[in-house]
Amino acid sequence: MVYISKIISSYSFCLIELKFTLSILLCFSTLTLQAERKSWQFNEGSDSLKTSDTNYEVYDIITDLPRNYYSFFSEGFSGEHLQTFIGVGLLSAVLYCTDYQTHGDVKSFFNHSHSFNSFCNSAVYIGDGKYHLCLAGGMALFGLISVNKREVKTALDITESLIASGLMVQGLKRVFGRESPQLASVRSGKWRPFPKLKVYQKNQPKYYSFPSGHITSISSTFAVLLNNYPEIGWIKPLGYGMICATGVSLMAKDMHWLSDFPLGIFIGYTFGKIVSQPVVLAKGISSEDTKVNIAPYYNQGYGLTLNLEF
Repeated sequence: MVYISKIISSYSFCLIELKFTLSILLCFSTLTLQAERKSWQFNEGSDSLKTSDTNYEVYDIITDLPRNYYSFFSEGFSGEHLQTFIGVGLLSAVLYCTDYQTHGDVKSFFNHSHSFNSFCNSAVYIGDGKYHLCLAGGMALFGLISVNKREVKTALDITESLIASGLMVQGLKRVFGRESPQLASVRSGKWRPFPKLKVYQKNQPKYYSFPSGHITSISSTFAVLLNNYPEIGWIKPLGYGMICATGVSLMAKDMHWLSDFPLGIFIGYTFGKIVSQPVVLAKGISSEDTKVNIAPYYNQGYGLTLNLEF
């Protein structure tokens, strides 16, 4: 019976995974069709898209990391951005004072409402980074097949932003070491700064709460899509709604406190804006300007290089 129960549980989990993968692909298809409807076709005599960065290499996703971090600290902590960061810190402090109560209220509703329980069990996956990488993969494949430079650029931007923001969040989790609601030993969770790596890996829920990686991932992807598809009006409300749904679900599932979210949103959104350069309008650019070159490569080993020129 235990074996059968495990099979049923695994089958249910696979169904949830499939539903979210299909949902992401459906969202991507809708986004693409909507963009085409908005007359961003490369028709003769019409406006077309041109990006400020006109040459992309796949390995730029990694090699651009130092530049992205430099931009994050130089731009993110200066002028108006510094005021935003201070506001994020103050908001996190205020929410921290209410964490125990807000988590208790959400958890109580989760336990007593079947519909809310089902909603949270599904919505919690929205912030899972692998689904965002799935979206990026779908956009890259579509862009390469249709020679659509904006789709390829967006896919690379999503991947680069997820890596940059994800590495920072994982580092901060190991710096702050805050207990998640699942294993909280005190009200609002105990803080254990700089836990040993082996200790952290052995019992992650005891240290991984602050900041939220799920919220960072969805904020990062949201910023990239918003920046690369400014003409699509429904991206903004959809993004806000998905961030809220993910946050509530993470609290209900004992994965995070409410005060874990502001910093995650700030990190994800800032990296998304840094990585995705603003799209500008230019006359007379055709889709034929996009070149995709695949060539053999040898340097103490064989491989292939993919060069994208916009």
